[in-house]
Amino acid sequence: MEKILFALSSKFEKLISYNKHLFLPALIFMVAVICFLTKQDFESGSLSTLHWGFYTLSFISVMVLLFFNQDKPLFITASILLSYLLINHLKRSYGYSFTNSEYYIKLSILLPINLIIFYFMPNKKLINKQNLYLLFFLLIEVTLVEKLTLPAYLPYVDYVTMSLFVLMNICSFTQSIRAGTIDSIYLFFAGLCITVGFYFSDNPIALALFFFSAALIIFINICIRIYFFIYKDFLTELSSRQSFVMDSKKFPLKYSLGIVALDEYENIKKAFGYRYTDDLIRMLSTIICDFQEKENVYRYSADEFVIIFRNETGKEGYEHLEQIRRKVASSEFALKWRKKPLKITISASVSEKKRSDSNAYEVLVRAHKALQKTYKFTQNVTTKI
Repeated sequence: MEKILFALSSKFEKLISYNKHLFLPALIFMVAVICFLTKQDFESGSLSTLHWGFYTLSFISVMVLLFFNQDKPLFITASILLSYLLINHLKRSYGYSFTNSEYYIKLSILLPINLIIFYFMPNKKLINKQNLYLLFFLLIEVTLVEKLTLPAYLPYVDYVTMSLFVLMNICSFTQSIRAGTIDSIYLFFAGLCITVGFYFSDNPIALALFFFSAALIIFINICIRIYFFIYKDFLTELSSRQSFVMDSKKFPLKYSLGIVALDEYENIKKAFGYRYTDDLIRMLSTIICDFQEKENVYRYSADEFVIIFRNETGKEGYEHLEQIRRKVASSEFALKWRKKPLKITISASVSEKKRSDSNAYEVLVRAHKALQKTYKFTQNVTTKI
């Protein structure tokens, strides 16, 4: 019974996390739909604002992503920007019949396929071997499509292209539900905006309105990403290592500091991969926050959490860590593809601030040394200095 309750609790936590980040991108999409349905005649100034607003947001997004060296959102933003440029070029070249042009059909096929690839890309640094292979693949793809000659009329081409966009949205929705991350949710709604914009691309209002909405959603996502990059851990949404450094100046005169480390982290990562290891870390952070207030918990490294016990002695901090350790040891962690739940353990150490300590880093180093010393002999224990 406990196993079932824990599995249901984990899924419920993930669902709550998903809904928490759903509101803003869904609101932007719904406002765009309502504006399109209720206001068919936009003033030329409003259209121009949307048009240049799209370019401005896209340019800023690209520059920020290049600065922070992020690949996945950069590829998606660049794809949308190039598509918008090409559609407007085709409009000027072919007039109202541009949707029947060969280049528009090719774009309608290529864009959803490439966006599906980008949605499922792991988010990494921009300069890496995988992205070099990806750029080489995209170059070959564009070359082959350029050489491909389409007949003047293709039967059911509209159904084929829209089916690809529907498939793209189904894939991105599935990814957003599975991952439940802020990125996946925002990119799903950006994809919805692009789909509607393409479907009504012969309508100048729809094209500018929905592409601007997609750019706005991606821009907000990037702003959130920067905030998390500086202050928060993206996986667990706990405060980050950088936040610990900044908050340490505001710690009270009396406190104890605890470190919680996942045992056998490297072996778990090798056995289950990054995806399921991340799921375990997320579930572990949920257990820690059941015993401690979220603002006092920091994800200090990949396998370590730091907890600040404000106005508490080392003995009191030790008792809190023991509660967490026993809870983790007695819990069973359900992974999707495993029939049997997984058992994991943690090791912890706690150190009380001394008068001689000039900053929180000295307390942290003392607790970390105690933890490393314990690791030489055993695991699944709590050490008190």
